[in-house]
Amino acid sequence: METCDPTGLEAEALRSTIEGLELNQSSFAGLLSELGDKRELKTILRSIQRMASADARVSGEMQVILTLLQRDKWRARRIAQATQWTERDNGGLTAEIQGVRLTLHPQSRGRWSIHARHMAEGPDGYSPSIPHWRSSLEAAKIRAVLAVDETLDHIERIKAELGEVA
Repeated sequence: METCDPTGLEAEALRSTIEGLELNQSSFAGLLSELGDKRELKTILRSIQRMASADARVSGEMQVILTLLQRDKWRARRIAQATQWTERDNGGLTAEIQGVRLTLHPQSRGRWSIHARHMAEGPDGYSPSIPHWRSSLEAAKIRAVLAVDETLDHIERIKAELGEVA
């Protein structure tokens, strides 16, 4: 069994996919941790770095994770394009998807900040942390749609903890 990627093609595909997800290796490691990778963050990052430099093969599990993340982004892009966004007086945009109000605010140098807030009954008012601005309106819309899933997932976890959902 080979422990490295002799041609570097897997490593290039990994780097390209991570970049296409608008992540860097550190933020990708953080995402894997958020999604349930129990290893220490530095261990996750070291593993990604070894795969990205072709010092280790890209695991089948990593390829599956990246494929699923790509599909999420593509789905979010389709939803963002189909969503009716309302322009506000301040130049921002708003939309509501599945009970989550999304607000995009223009910032300096063409960047956009994103805010999502749950508006339905239950744990009302939950707003996920969206730490980074996006460099284009399209990227901000896609990230906002992904925040809808994060918000609704958080609400479901709360309900499950309270015994409201089986």
